[in-house]
Amino acid sequence: MPQRLQGHIAVVTGGDSGIGAAIVDAFAREGADVALTWHSDSEGADTSAARALSYGVRALALQTDQRDEESVTRLFARVQAELGHPTLLVNNAGLQAGFVPLAELQRQEWQRVLGTDLEGPFLCCQAFLRALGADPRGQRGASAKIINITSI
Repeated sequence: MPQRLQGHIAVVTGGDSGIGAAIVDAFAREGADVALTWHSDSEGADTSAARALSYGVRALALQTDQRDEESVTRLFARVQAELGHPTLLVNNAGLQAGFVPLAELQRQEWQRVLGTDLEGPFLCCQAFLRALGADPRGQRGASAKIINITSI
């Protein structure tokens, strides 16, 4: 059975649990090398990466704070150095402010959610597109894809 993503390198934010871990698993099963990010669940990230490795692909689990531009820059530098130029990006990491009434929601928590859910994907898209521009084959991402996952 052919692997539809063989030759691709995927970056999946929030790949340590839930939907992100399922995406990492599916991409690896289809032959993509995978870099997954995690913020605070190192055990989940290790499990997700180990599962990806079991499919015979390369996998990296990298702690990343996608709200921080330097952290995102380091992420993509490591992916390029260790796996190659990424061709797939899934912006999956996200937070919710909980079920706090708006009148009680602290501004700091609101800013944390916005930084993760809005600014993080923006920074990751920028870094991903810059990495495509550095493609030594000169294809500038002819088969590259970005998937942004949102929530309610």
